[in-house]
Amino acid sequence: DNARRRLLACGYNVAECELTEIHCNQQPGCEDLEWIENGFVQGFVTVDGRSARVMDYAPGQLLQPHKHDLDELFEIRGGSVEVSTWPEGKEGKKETKILKAGDLIEIPSGVPHSLCCDKDAGLQFHELVGEGTEVFAKRATTFLIKDGFERPKLAVALSS
Repeated sequence: DNARRRLLACGYNVAECELTEIHCNQQPGCEDLEWIENGFVQGFVTVDGRSARVMDYAPGQLLQPHKHDLDELFEIRGGSVEVSTWPEGKEGKKETKILKAGDLIEIPSGVPHSLCCDKDAGLQFHELVGEGTEVFAKRATTFLIKDGFERPKLAVALSS
């Protein structure tokens, strides 16, 4: 499948790994969103000698504004992404960065953020916090669409 192909091309050993499509549509405001508007593919493999969650976002895929109760730290290995954060909350200024392979995505606990992936390459990355399923199982995610946060736009070209 396409997600597996993109992850393999970035050096992730996912040939035999179970990849799961995650569709984040269970929370208020997210019920009518398509997978491409609020989802991703994930698996758990060994990366740089440790068990880690790897993720693939399809070209043009989005993740709507949300926050977590734990810090996040990811290393990008493929594609690029526009990451928007609201460090001071919805009433504060939105900060936007374009990140690409080799960059880190760092999101402190409680900071609202959204993702808009490159329309051609998508985004491939892995988690650097915790081991294996540990952090993913403990992390709580709250989507913020119902709170009026600006939603990302589809299909932006981020790579040159």
